[in-house]
Amino acid sequence: MPARKRASGRTGERTTRKKQRPGAIPAAEVERRIRAAVNAERARLGVPVDEPTGRPRHRIDWPKVDAMLGISATVEEVASCLDVSEDTIERACVAERGMTFRELSLRKRGKKLVSLRRTQFRVALGSRHAKQPPNVTMLIWLGKQLLNQTDKLQHVDPQRAKAELSRLLGVSPDDIEDDGIPDAPDDPPAPEPA
Repeated sequence: MPARKRASGRTGERTTRKKQRPGAIPAAEVERRIRAAVNAERARLGVPVDEPTGRPRHRIDWPKVDAMLGISATVEEVASCLDVSEDTIERACVAERGMTFRELSLRKRGKKLVSLRRTQFRVALGSRHAKQPPNVTMLIWLGKQLLNQTDKLQHVDPQRAKAELSRLLGVSPDDIEDDGIPDAPDDPPAPEPA
């Protein structure tokens, strides 16, 4: 079947426009007439024409959402606290904040982590004006987290350890037992007379 020629003169494209039944009203005209009838009825009832119809939109309490995100609340927890659905929170974030809930959550969480880290360092290092001594446990923990310090014991060759210990104690390596404690002399010294 050959392609129909469109009004623009281009060939090779099929037109998707359906033939209208004789006497049928175009869809745009039907929409316009419905809108006019609805507006006329609203005017008759005294309802402003531009006022939206349907269920009122939920108002999101953004300061409350921000506070909850500051303590790492999930979308489920925020939705439950505001008494709305999770989808409503997601849509409101995109519409009113211009980002997804996850992006908003990560941004707020980042600020809270900076505050938490600042407080941890203040506690770990102590404060002169508050007369707060350094917290050794916090210093150790921060050292492990940030400096990759560990509690692992170093494995040392027992012969090298024995030689080093004998050098430090000034005794022969043969005098040191395997547990690292020097042997007691064979003859204990005689007690001194009192």
